[in-house]
Amino acid sequence: MDIRKHMRFPVQFQTVLSVANHTVGEGITLNISTGGCKIESGSRVEPGTELELHVHLPDQEPTLEIKRATVL
Repeated sequence: MDIRKHMRFPVQFQTVLSVANHTVGEGITLNISTGGCKIESGSRVEPGTELELHVHLPDQEPTLEIKRATVL
């Protein structure tokens, strides 16, 4: 049984992952909530790493920028 504090919404958004203004990978955000998100990526990022995310929303410029996200 999956009990979450926040409801998750399925999405498919292209996302760029950065550390200290350096791109470390790209992926697809698969779901999102007020408490977090799930990103599928071929890039290996260690748990505890703090990332900046640039999420490409459909028909929106500039990208949605999330300044601080921690990998769990």
